[in-house]
Amino acid sequence: MTAIVLLQAVDSAPTTVDMAHKPELLKIQLNDLQTLGCKPMLQKVVLADHIKVRDDLADKMFFPQVAAINRCIEKCSFCGIHFIGMDKGHCLPDPEGVKKRKIIVFYVEGGKKHFRELEVIEHTSCKCT
Repeated sequence: MTAIVLLQAVDSAPTTVDMAHKPELLKIQLNDLQTLGCKPMLQKVVLADHIKVRDDLADKMFFPQVAAINRCIEKCSFCGIHFIGMDKGHCLPDPEGVKKRKIIVFYVEGGKKHFRELEVIEHTSCKCT
């Protein structure tokens, strides 16, 4: 026997829903899952984490310190059967959709602004596996 559990976002106090509105709320919930889908989303990335070993940039105060990069984010995606709200698989980067992206940063040294490039991995496409 399979049980289906339906969740409703509520404030701190429990609420009751008129029986007539439950099918409508369920439809909205399941529609939201389908809307999530499996696609790259912007994610904040700390650029210091992408400095190569022995790079002198690691010893400098550079800007920007973070960037928005497209990534396949499992927690913000849905792979499954949306019309019953059942997970089935994981949203992962498509191997052909993993690209290197150059990010420009700068630091000030000797009263001059110096520019450098950092490489980060960006996902241009995701797929359910």
